[in-house]
Amino acid sequence: MVVRPPSMLVLPIALLLATGCSSAPPKPSLGPPAPPGSIDPIAPDSGPTNRSPGAGPSRPSAADDSLLPTRIRVHPLTRFALDPQSNLELICHIGLLDRFGQSVKGLGLLRLELYRPGGNGGGGGDSRAGLQTQESVWTVNLGDPEENARAYDDLVTRTYVVRLAQIPPVIRAWLGISASAGQAAVPSQAHQPASPETGADAPDIDVTSPTSGGWLTLKAYFTVTDSAGRQTVLQASYRLQR
Repeated sequence: MVVRPPSMLVLPIALLLATGCSSAPPKPSLGPPAPPGSIDPIAPDSGPTNRSPGAGPSRPSAADDSLLPTRIRVHPLTRFALDPQSNLELICHIGLLDRFGQSVKGLGLLRLELYRPGGNGGGGGDSRAGLQTQESVWTVNLGDPEENARAYDDLVTRTYVVRLAQIPPVIRAWLGISASAGQAAVPSQAHQPASPETGADAPDIDVTSPTSGGWLTLKAYFTVTDSAGRQTVLQASYRLQR
């Protein structure tokens, strides 16, 4: 009987193990490193936090205040229009900007005031002197998240769109519209809540009129509150030309 040396059995096994270890697939290429200034990929959340499961959002910290609105503007799409029932409305587009000049949303109280040129007696002289008379005031509560979201146009203008109703007769006269044309006359200084815009866009109206004074002034005020409870009032004005 012929007995083979043990080394002859060990060699094939060693070769087989070496071949198997080297057959692992190479790691996929991750591509070139991210360019300077880009944001690194965001990793998924890992491990528990000190907040209880299902807890709502925590109170904003001072760092979150850096993205609060710091400016308000009245968008040029702001205009008078007639609703489907031929009632006169002032459709306002109100935008908020952060300290970087970018459009943002914000929770707060919006106040809109409409002025006509001239003093209480009216007249072209008062208009040239820069005097104005406040005709209407509207308050819009944008502090409720759901109402805030309904009023916001995030598809086109990135502004809050609100319809201001019960336009005073003197403004209707300024526009050349009689009080009986679709809406009864209402007293001046009417304080009415505004509703977010719903449905299709209303048609713009012709603002050609012989009434003196070729412009109205819309003043917008937005009260924003930071994480420390401090309130800041942002303001802007816009002239509605005839």
